[in-house]
Amino acid sequence: MTLKTLMKAAGAVLLGTAAMLSGAEAKVTYATFFVPNALLTQPLGINAKGEVAGLWANEVHFNGGFVRHTDGTVVPFVVENALSTMAFGINDKGQITGLYYTDHFDKLHGFLREPDGTITTFDDPDGTQTQPMAIDNKGTIYGLSMGPGNVNRVFLRTARGTYTAYDAPDAGKNSLEGTWPMAINHAGDLVGYCQDDNSLRHGYLRKADGTSLRVSPPDAVQTAAVGIDDEGNVTGDFLDSHGNVHGFIRHTDGTYAIVDVPGQQDTLVSGGDGKGKVWGTYADEYGVRHGFILHRNGAFSTFSGPEGTIGIDPSQMNRAGAIAGMLTDASGHSRGFIREKGK
Repeated sequence: MTLKTLMKAAGAVLLGTAAMLSGAEAKVTYATFFVPNALLTQPLGINAKGEVAGLWANEVHFNGGFVRHTDGTVVPFVVENALSTMAFGINDKGQITGLYYTDHFDKLHGFLREPDGTITTFDDPDGTQTQPMAIDNKGTIYGLSMGPGNVNRVFLRTARGTYTAYDAPDAGKNSLEGTWPMAINHAGDLVGYCQDDNSLRHGYLRKADGTSLRVSPPDAVQTAAVGIDDEGNVTGDFLDSHGNVHGFIRHTDGTYAIVDVPGQQDTLVSGGDGKGKVWGTYADEYGVRHGFILHRNGAFSTFSGPEGTIGIDPSQMNRAGAIAGMLTDASGHSRGFIREKGK
């Protein structure tokens, strides 16, 4: 069942007029892990195999990257001579991309790590502060850099090393305005947001053929598009004219569904699995954030991590429905987790 079919069948659920909230989802397993001697281990990407990439920090705030393989092995890595290395994206081939810098006053650089551990570094030739965010299965890297006048823009780096710059149509041209990338799908469609000359944010969808569309739900004052599945459905959040935050799904036909977890606040829809399931986070009455999943049947389930978790920060879901992210335990340590449906 596609997301479009789901929303037509359960439109009342998503519009907030009626909803099913099932609470904690049954038959779910958590695997927690950490980089040895690290105080913080934060997953930021998960591929279809279940391999996870992210960053870690120790007691002197030295950041490095890591990859967790499906057998549970956690392999930390750093770019040679780097003071800080941060991994943000991993594709199904196991290629990892991210950024690094060599001193506190140095500009940011990009890197590509192959599955055998070989690392190639690069910079956007037409910009500064190169910040790769994601990599698709063709090896194309999507990221953020600064163009002339310190205006933020998106760059695309192909596997052959050629670059393309992208500015969203609504993007402002002043310093620190511009365009930010947030997510890609396997077709090469890109979503994100831009900041205009009035400091307002607008969502966008850049299709693989280069065409651009504005993403803006009804009554939206500001919008951020943060996820896109392989069907082309876009997810994100927006601020309405009354100052309330909602999640949304933009279907491939251009229609929108509003997502609000029943009885909760500030629903943010982060992405979907491409099979009719979407996920995100919400805030409870105390402002503490929790995760949720909206299932094909229109029911919501919520999650807050395994027993002993005092905070949870989910990062990404793969096509199998596994969610990777970071949790904080009762001792104050932050470690990675993978949440999967029980066997």
